[in-house]
Amino acid sequence: MQNNAEMAERQSAELESADRSQTTKPRKTKYFNAAKLLVIGLFTALAVFLVARPVRSFVMELFGFDRVIVRNADNLLAEGRETFRFDTFGDEHFWGEK
Repeated sequence: MQNNAEMAERQSAELESADRSQTTKPRKTKYFNAAKLLVIGLFTALAVFLVARPVRSFVMELFGFDRVIVRNADNLLAEGRETFRFDTFGDEHFWGEK
């Protein structure tokens, strides 16, 4: 009989200690969860920025878009320079002596 009583007492002590250990665990607050989400978001954004940008440039180079755009921009700038250096837009007639 004494063994049964001791076992029952030991089991109830174990249950009480298990209940106390569950209630004394620190609870995760909403700020902790928000901080975790923020850190995960920052790492994700950094990874996308560092990985996706070079991949995008490489794909554009494969299709030759960068060369076409640069060539077109150079042509437009050269044409604009010629226009504003040598075209008078009719000012000679307005400001001239004739």
